Formats: sequence, C-alpha cells, structure tokens
Amino acid sequence: MSATENSPDTPDAGGPIAADDPIDAQLEIWRLRDAVIGAEATAGALRARLAEAEHTIATLRRPATRRSRAAGRVVGLIRRLPVSAEGRTRLEASVRSTLARRS
Repeated sequence: MSATENSPDTPDAGGPIAADDPIDAQLEIWRLRDAVIGAEATAGALRARLAEAEHTIATLRRPATRRSRAAGRVVGLIRRLPVSAEGRTRLEASVRSTLARRS
C-alpha cells in the first residue's frame, strides 16, 4: 500500500487522493486527520488502562506489611490452640479488631 492510499479501516477506502479536485483532497486530509486523532485518543485511553492494570498487579505482588505478617502468625497460633471452635473464632476476631483499630 502506498503512502497516498487510504488504510482499509477507513470507511471510504478508495484509491489515491484525487489531486485534480483540491476541495475533495482537503476534505480527505481532514478525514484522515480526524481518524488519526481518534486513534491517538483511543491509544491514550488504552495506555491509561494498561498503567492501571500494571499498578494493580504491582500492588498485589508487594510483600505484606509487618503488621499483617504478625497478625497472620497470631491467627495461625490461635488455630493451633486446644480450644473450641467458638473460642478460636472469638480470639481471631479479637486479634483482627485490635489490629484494625491500630491501623
């Protein structure tokens, strides 16, 4: 495809721009510019979505904070205690509420 042909994606993909009619040529140039501007806007929106997705993945990969690691250890220890399931649930809830108040 030569540089003067329209891309197949444009609605009026014909042959080369008619150089003999300057008005048609100017209208075609404006249509092409509008198509390029639209494509750039779409690309910008996609770049923003990509950056947001990368940020989300980076957040998920971040190591846990010291406090959440400690809470996990405490809950793990509570689960090993020889107490009833109800007592274990109350202890876990107590630990979690205490940590939630401190953060």
